[in-house]
Amino acid sequence: METKETEFLYSSRRNNKQRFDKRLIAHIVDLAEQGVPRRDLVNDYGMSPGTLIDWIAKYGSGIAKHKRYTAGEKRSVIRAIKAGMS
Repeated sequence: METKETEFLYSSRRNNKQRFDKRLIAHIVDLAEQGVPRRDLVNDYGMSPGTLIDWIAKYGSGIAKHKRYTAGEKRSVIRAIKAGMS
């Protein structure tokens, strides 16, 4: 997966109680979805890891979410494997 290099200008927060700009949040979530390590994002933008996790859950595209399989789907996969399918 290739990451896009984009430059994003933003004003830094004056204190930890000040909210992040919505455009900056969208940019950070986009970077996380492109594969930038979360630890780097947390260190670069001065947020807690929990905040980043919450933003990804709330504003993310949902690509990284885990798919839940039904019992029927699981059984059909097991039958296919037992039948010799790889």
